[in-house]
Amino acid sequence: MSLWRIAAVVLSIGASIQAQSSAASIHIPGAALTAQDRFEWVVLKTLGSKNLVAGVAVAGFQTWRDEPETYGTHWDGVAKRYGIRLGVGGTSNALEAGFGGFWDEDPRDYRAAGQPVKVRLGHVFKLAFMTYNKTGDPQLAYARYIAVPGGHSDFEHLAAGRAFHRRTCDTSGRNRFSQPNRRQFFP
Repeated sequence: MSLWRIAAVVLSIGASIQAQSSAASIHIPGAALTAQDRFEWVVLKTLGSKNLVAGVAVAGFQTWRDEPETYGTHWDGVAKRYGIRLGVGGTSNALEAGFGGFWDEDPRDYRAAGQPVKVRLGHVFKLAFMTYNKTGDPQLAYARYIAVPGGHSDFEHLAAGRAFHRRTCDTSGRNRFSQPNRRQFFP
């Protein structure tokens, strides 16, 4: 499936969710977020205890499965996986908060506490594609659509660059492609 089809499906699902009226009453504060509030959200979402514990669990599971293989299955590999995950999350959160400021999007997640399980699951699915604006009305989460792929592609590119560097350097550390073969130009 092409990237454009996936984007079309995501946007159509988000639009259909936005069109549906929810019977559940979820308390959404109507105050707009300040720049300080957005900064605090990024720090809490990136360095909060839930994210840090989840990062250790994910890095441990990936190390156990040896994904990606270039990091190995020892403590060094756990640290690399954890660092990449933390960097991806921090970049995505900063992008979402920054771009969300342009559209007055509220990146925070609001719980549907006290609601039936079906309503809570629907709310989780809805907030994957939707967010609330400064007046508390639901809208499509355009900043999230930019931030999540943007954060992942940035760090995947960095990790791939390091792997490319290791493959193209000989044991002395010199780049094999930096110097032309003199025999090609001179007899």
